[in-house]
Amino acid sequence: MSECLKAMPDGWHIVELSEILQYEQPYHYIVLSEEYNDVFGIPVLTAGKSFLLGYTNESDNVYSNLPVIIFDDFTTDSKYVDFPFKVKSSAMKFLRPREDVSIDLKLVFEYLQSLKISVANSDHKRRWISEFSKIKITIPPFEQQTKIANILSTCDAVIEKTQAAIAKYKLIKQGMLYDLFTRGIDIQTGKLSPRYQDAPELYKESKLGWIPKEWEVESISSIGEIITGSTPPTARSEFYGNNFLFVSPADIQDNVYINETGKKLTQSGFDVCRKLPKNTICVVCIGSTIGKMALLDKEGCTNQQINSVICFDSNLSTYFFYAMLFYNEQQFRREIGLQAVPIVNKSHFSEFLVPVVQKAEALKIAECLMSIDTKLQSEQSYLEKMQQIKKGLMEDLLSGKKRVKV
Repeated sequence: MSECLKAMPDGWHIVELSEILQYEQPYHYIVLSEEYNDVFGIPVLTAGKSFLLGYTNESDNVYSNLPVIIFDDFTTDSKYVDFPFKVKSSAMKFLRPREDVSIDLKLVFEYLQSLKISVANSDHKRRWISEFSKIKITIPPFEQQTKIANILSTCDAVIEKTQAAIAKYKLIKQGMLYDLFTRGIDIQTGKLSPRYQDAPELYKESKLGWIPKEWEVESISSIGEIITGSTPPTARSEFYGNNFLFVSPADIQDNVYINETGKKLTQSGFDVCRKLPKNTICVVCIGSTIGKMALLDKEGCTNQQINSVICFDSNLSTYFFYAMLFYNEQQFRREIGLQAVPIVNKSHFSEFLVPVVQKAEALKIAECLMSIDTKLQSEQSYLEKMQQIKKGLMEDLLSGKKRVKV
């Protein structure tokens, strides 16, 4: 924002947010009961990620002075709202233009999204009065404000639609994981096998619960070699470069494949590590992201927080990745219990159980799940692209670097 203030276009002016916005406390609009029901007609909102908490039938004191920005006084999250609502919490401000100011509120909302202020978890300051209201921004003439806001809103609409598609595919994937790993696939028909409730004679009880009779339950150590990673000495700069993947827990998020890492190794660094081939299953076994896993997209190695499984049959790596994705969570939960620092060592990890099925069925299960993950990855890549486009537009349009025609 400092660059914006240095090189301000003609017709633009600098203002504090408090000069253009007034705030209202939410006390009159808080719900009395949190017994929400979708059949009720009045939305209850929060400024956080969840946004819509539910619906209430409390028709008194519904906020309707619209549009408005709801601003969380502690987290600094904000939402632009153009429909009547109530709220649950008093820890927010309602922000609207001052009576004597011509301002497009949607544009101000976009400015708020671009502001970065560090928020400490233990800090309970009311952020609007103490910090945000004093921030200075550059404002274009009113006729340009609406044009800029409309351009950014178009990006927002595409981003929200893509996020909704991602959420939908994630739900579909969860359902597929459950069905495929509790029922299996009939190879002859390519369809799911009947449910246990409909055909109990097709199932047997196991340490993983009810599974198809043809399946067996084996330990992870029986389906592959388990390798705990290591870290080359960081003082040896010749070990670190751009040649080979060096996986840490931070590199394993919701991605199926690891094709990029924050740090990489040179050939000499790679030579002192425990080398892992493509399609190795990498599983975080210590720390806050314990249980996260992904497949190596190419040859690499990991640090000591990760246990990796090199499947004896590399063609089944994808199947066992998904099997572990479905069955590992409860096994991790039982193993770590109430540990202050969650950790599962190699010997205990090797005893985790997975279902072993006929190869043809395993490949079909993997194919089904990979198809939904391909769609998920496509939507995720598109989302990242649109977020970058919007970031660039905000930098250009909110600074006046690029001017809009009106």
